Amino acid sequence: MEDSKRKLMQDSFNEGRFTDAIKIAEEHLANCDGSDWDAIIMKATILSLPDPKFCDYHTAIGMALYGLNYQRADAYRWVGVAEVFQNCGLQAEAERCYRTALELNSTNYDAVVGLAILHTVGYPGVQIAADEMKALLESAIANEPNKWLAYLYLARILRKSGDKEKAMELYQSATEKLLDSRDKYTRQELEKEIKTFKEEIT
Repeated sequence: MEDSKRKLMQDSFNEGRFTDAIKIAEEHLANCDGSDWDAIIMKATILSLPDPKFCDYHTAIGMALYGLNYQRADAYRWVGVAEVFQNCGLQAEAERCYRTALELNSTNYDAVVGLAILHTVGYPGVQIAADEMKALLESAIANEPNKWLAYLYLARILRKSGDKEKAMELYQSATEKLLDSRDKYTRQELEKEIKTFKEEIT
C-alpha cells in the first residue's frame, strides 16, 4: 500500500470515518494478494468495534489471525491482534498477545498500554499484578517520555495504592504531554478525572 493511501486510511480511522477507512482497506486487499498487514488489521479492527454497522467479531478474529499467520509475527502485529481480541471481549487472549509482543520487543509501548488497560479494568481471567504493571509503565515512560498514556495509567495505579502526591505529579505530566493533542474529548475527560481526584484529596 502506498504511504499516502496508508496515511489516509489511518487518518480516516482516527477521525471516526470508519466507512472510508474500511473501504480503502478492502479496495487495497482486492487489488493485491490479500497479504497487506495494515489493510488486514484495519478491517479486522473496524469489524471488532461495537458499532452495529460494522460489528462482526467472528470475521474480525479470523482476519487478525490470518494476517498474523501470513506475516512475520513481530511485536507490532501481535499488538494488532491483541487489540482485536480486546475489542471482541476476549481479554485473557488479549493479555497473552500483549505479553507475546513484549517478549519480542520489551519496549513496545502499545503492548504496555494495552496491558495497563486490562489491569485497570480488572477483567476476569486477566492476571497482571500491580507491581508488575507499575514496573512496565515506569519503563515505558523512561523509553517514551513524550507519550502521555503511560503517565495516566501509572497515576491511576498510584492513586489506588494511596501514593496521592506522586499520582498527582503523573496526572499533571499526562496533561502536559496531551496538550498538543487534537482530541478535545480526551483532554476534557482527563481534566474531569483530575478534578475528581483533587476533590478526593482536599
